[in-house]
Amino acid sequence: MLKGAPSEKKVFNHLEYAILVISHDLKVILCNDAVSQLWELDKNKIDGNLITRLLSYDNIILNYLQRVFQEGKNFTINGHSLHLAPKLLKIVNISLDPVFRKSQKVQNAVITIRDLTQHYKIKEKEQEKAILDSLGTFVSSIAHEIQNPLSGIKGVTQLLQRDLKKTKLPIQSTEMILKELNRIDRLVKQLLLHSQPLPLEYSTINIHELLNTVIWFEENSSPGSQKFQRLFDPSLPEIFADRDKLYQVFLNLIKNAVEASPKEGEIIIRSRYCPKWEILGKQLDIQQEYFLVEVEDHGNGVAPEFRDKLFKPLFTTKRTGHGLGLSISFRIVAEHGGLLQYQASSQVKGEAQGSIFQVYIPRAPSSQKIKIEE
Repeated sequence: MLKGAPSEKKVFNHLEYAILVISHDLKVILCNDAVSQLWELDKNKIDGNLITRLLSYDNIILNYLQRVFQEGKNFTINGHSLHLAPKLLKIVNISLDPVFRKSQKVQNAVITIRDLTQHYKIKEKEQEKAILDSLGTFVSSIAHEIQNPLSGIKGVTQLLQRDLKKTKLPIQSTEMILKELNRIDRLVKQLLLHSQPLPLEYSTINIHELLNTVIWFEENSSPGSQKFQRLFDPSLPEIFADRDKLYQVFLNLIKNAVEASPKEGEIIIRSRYCPKWEILGKQLDIQQEYFLVEVEDHGNGVAPEFRDKLFKPLFTTKRTGHGLGLSISFRIVAEHGGLLQYQASSQVKGEAQGSIFQVYIPRAPSSQKIKIEE
């Protein structure tokens, strides 16, 4: 039917669900374009292939498929974690249906797969955001409670230090107290950045000027001898964003890259235009124009078991870190309508070598109809 009717074949290929027709010898004799998208394979590598190879990581579906041919029954599996490859997992609803001959024997089987991965990711993000919002409110209230007595202690200590100076007594102890109080004060201010809402002060900025300022600051304040390589797209126009907040984001990312890199290492800063197809599946506004800034180092990378926790408050892999820098950076970028994410730089013998932090930033916030002059 499909081979003789181009219009029907076109409809079949444009169906949202992935559909595979399986022969009795377990070969794929027909599939639509959604199957190619699901497996992330060229359709030519699927047609005629054994379904046992395509589902070699999922014996559950293969067992149900065997029962379809043997028993002629329909089976439905909802919310199934379908392993299509070692690192390719999809959450799907699956139905398996027999196709009978006139003799009532099963001739073929039809597998229909609805990909719900994105739906589950959105739900997971919504739940995570609700938790982070609640945590932010709690942390903010605690930070405010700390701030008031902290100011008092700091004031009394400064008065004590002044009196010690007058009597020419040693002031090392008060200096140490003030140093620690200042450290706590900085931490409290960072905690307050998790409060709701996060205010943004928009202005027109040159992203490359901002990055160069951050790099210059880090070059002149860091004791290391790392080299910075700038791979900027000079055609990028100005963006409308909060300069100070983005400065904080890039300073944090570049400082982390310096700390992660070997002494003679290289840190690469890239910028480029982000095509529409690249933001698909990232929960970004498809109508927006996005730019991508990457900060890459060649350190030890982040272990796979820690990557899902990188942007959560109070999580850190550093011995002396407090776990707020990346979570605050993530929130600042999100408030701009963008996305901050991590990926391993490269793989050597199965181990990550280096890190890339990617910042997807919109040219202007979607909530404000702002025209930026070319």
